[in-house]
Amino acid sequence: MTRKKETEDIVKETEPVLDAETVSTTRKKSSIRHFLFSIRSIHRLKLRTIIIATFLIIGWLGAIYFYNQYSTIASNPQVVAQKQATKVLTDLSSIMELPQNELPSISTITDISALAGNPFFVRAQNGDVLIIYTQGQQAIIFRPSMKKIINVGAYVQESRVPAEVFTEPPTEANEDAETTE
Repeated sequence: MTRKKETEDIVKETEPVLDAETVSTTRKKSSIRHFLFSIRSIHRLKLRTIIIATFLIIGWLGAIYFYNQYSTIASNPQVVAQKQATKVLTDLSSIMELPQNELPSISTITDISALAGNPFFVRAQNGDVLIIYTQGQQAIIFRPSMKKIINVGAYVQESRVPAEVFTEPPTEANEDAETTE
């Protein structure tokens, strides 16, 4: 039994003894920590609110800007087309000399498969720009993405071409029909 008593004495000795002063100091420290933690969490909450509000305001201003751009384009698409044409002509004029006395017809190639039979459009791609000067009798295929001329050729209007050019050359079937008559 002495052993049991000895272990109880050892346990009693190792138990911390807290006096009233230590307890009050610990409570003060814990209440200060709690107060500081609550202030930090309030600051964090305010910081989060400010960040979220900033992102919402930026998003709202961006939406207003893009809506105004869309309404401008929707109300007058000619302005956008004119700006694009001016940019293409400016880029092209830096590469080659263009006729000064006329405004060209400008169109964008959207379906190259429809032009597959024409040898002028062999190297053209969708997105290339076709520029035609009717008085200067010049046709140009320009690739704006690379700022490169793809093809240049003569342009002749159909009204200026004699009718004989458009007639089919005689084939064997046509020659046989002409000889029997």
